[in-house]
Amino acid sequence: MICQKLWIFICLNLWILVYHLHLINNGYVKKKHKDDFGLNCEPTNLEEINMATKGVLRVDIKVQGKGAFGARPYLGINAIDKTNKLINEIIQLNEKINKDESLRHPLLEPASVLVTLIKGGEASNLVPDSCTITVTRRMLPCENKEGCLKDYSDIIERLNSEDPEFKAEIHEWDNFRPPVELPLNLPLVDALRKAQMLVTGKELLLTGSEGGTDASLVVYYTGIPMPVYGPGDYKLLGTVNEHVTVEDFINAIKIYALTIYYSLGNS
Repeated sequence: MICQKLWIFICLNLWILVYHLHLINNGYVKKKHKDDFGLNCEPTNLEEINMATKGVLRVDIKVQGKGAFGARPYLGINAIDKTNKLINEIIQLNEKINKDESLRHPLLEPASVLVTLIKGGEASNLVPDSCTITVTRRMLPCENKEGCLKDYSDIIERLNSEDPEFKAEIHEWDNFRPPVELPLNLPLVDALRKAQMLVTGKELLLTGSEGGTDASLVVYYTGIPMPVYGPGDYKLLGTVNEHVTVEDFINAIKIYALTIYYSLGNS
């Protein structure tokens, strides 16, 4: 059941990504008026509006070794041993960007880079001839993809200069989500603030999203401002108990309707 749910989740997210890009690339979603806006309805507890979103860049880095019989390891090059050097460098890179005062944003936590997957070796009696790690970078709006990729290539070049046997290549995933930042004075914010106060009696909080969202694709490719605001507890994302209460669902509909109403100049 868990595997089935995971497969449905992966397929759904892949479909959403392809669908959004199809609409954008074919001109169905484009900015026609200066006051155009959108709302991404991912969960923010109906209390927060995410005005900034971290980008997500994933790459596979494949370290090449040389296979050999495990009883004669000196005839091979252990790709897992070489990958260990790379992982240590990624850990140090994460510490570096966490301490970098220039990489700060008032609505977001510091940027991060993590090794999230690893695969290497084929049998316990063989020297592994390759090892691949997946590295996930959570980017701030002040960063760009090219700079992040250069961080990895610089590490590989440095390791190769120290150890000529170290060989690695980078393969970028095709699901890049760019970081985005929206003006805090968007008219949409005032309309949503008024609508939320009327429906729930709560003050709207301006925050940022630590995870990548579908909205970033629309903002990045079309220029249409699209903050994130919706029902549901974002702390439950990806858990078995992820849900939206009926009350929040109904309140969200009311808030969205009122937001459109107020955005049209009504009071």
